[in-house]
Amino acid sequence: MSLAGTYELVRNEGVEAHYKALAESYKSVSEKYGSSLPQSKTLIISLDGDKVKIDRGDPKFSSEYMLNQETEETIFQGYTRKVKATLSDNVLTIETYGENSTSKRVFTLSGSELVVSLSSTKPGIPEAKRVYKKLN
Repeated sequence: MSLAGTYELVRNEGVEAHYKALAESYKSVSEKYGSSLPQSKTLIISLDGDKVKIDRGDPKFSSEYMLNQETEETIFQGYTRKVKATLSDNVLTIETYGENSTSKRVFTLSGSELVVSLSSTKPGIPEAKRVYKKLN
């Protein structure tokens, strides 16, 4: 089964606490969204050669990456960060490099279940998971 496809959110595990802890580091995020970042229940992953696109239904939270290349990603309020995406079988890893820490989003497809694991090397940031089911 290919990682590319449309997914529907089934459940979150520790996501609120993860983003709340991160928001303490990024006050502009906290001020704009509080402790709860907006999220879509639908996730679309597209693969085209070395290009990966993750569409969350909102242009502010949708991103494109080039596999195995460090690029810059601009997120809400013009905040820019360096990222690198790698793909191995049905596991997509996106590493984000901050000034003092690295964050990872690991997308693992097993059967029709996609688990997105969120982690950070910054102390005090709890790990989190989003679990999706593949629609197509």
